Amino acid sequence: MSQAEITPSCFVALSFLAASLAVAEPSRADPPRLDEGEPPAKAEGKPSVDVQALIRVGDVARNQGRWERAEEAYYLAYKLGAGGRARCEWGMALLALRRHVDAAMAIDRCLEDPGAGTAAQRRSYTDGLERARREVGQIDFDLSHPGALVTIGGEVRGRDASKSGYTYVEPGTHTIKATLPGFLDAEQTVQVEKGKAIKVALRFVEKPKEAPAPARASTRPATPEKSVSKPPLEPPAHRLRPGRSMEWRARSGSAGSA
Repeated sequence: MSQAEITPSCFVALSFLAASLAVAEPSRADPPRLDEGEPPAKAEGKPSVDVQALIRVGDVARNQGRWERAEEAYYLAYKLGAGGRARCEWGMALLALRRHVDAAMAIDRCLEDPGAGTAAQRRSYTDGLERARREVGQIDFDLSHPGALVTIGGEVRGRDASKSGYTYVEPGTHTIKATLPGFLDAEQTVQVEKGKAIKVALRFVEKPKEAPAPARASTRPATPEKSVSKPPLEPPAHRLRPGRSMEWRARSGSAGSA
């Protein structure tokens, strides 16, 4: 198929989508990683685009050796949900551009789909994966607990990671860090050689439980006890001898009679 057979609308769609994804994504320098998951489904309300036309654009650019255009077309088709062969062809374009880590991860994940390409194409993809692997290092993870966030050099490589897995890196020194709520961070620095795999075992240790805070002493002043006043004692009553009160009253009320 010649480039003339590709309708102008395909190239317009390619340019439009490239601009749209450039706005939506901060950088195209780092495409999705192996453990990023499946491409997002197309959002409702967006104009439909013929992803097969994008794949044909990529095929034409690949046959002409225009690998940057091919990589862009295959990438857009993959992001729009094409899957299958589009992801493998994207990986092969990355390999031609010598982006070996990205190529290894893209082709590796693509080959998990048994329907990705014909038998001859799959042999080509498998050969491309082996070529990419010879240029990179591989880190095999062994985590003591699942569900961790795994980063390499600060770059996220796994969210909610399983207890075992692997990824590809450039040869050199790398610091692997795993974070899991309730545990201390597990970290290890390793030297990875080209074309070789290294195993990294990370063990999580529970965070020490904090001792309960001591009870705070009250700073309020003590309330003084109220004194209870006792009623005054009444004077003792006079004890009158018999006959004296009458006599007294008679004498006080008399006019001086004897």
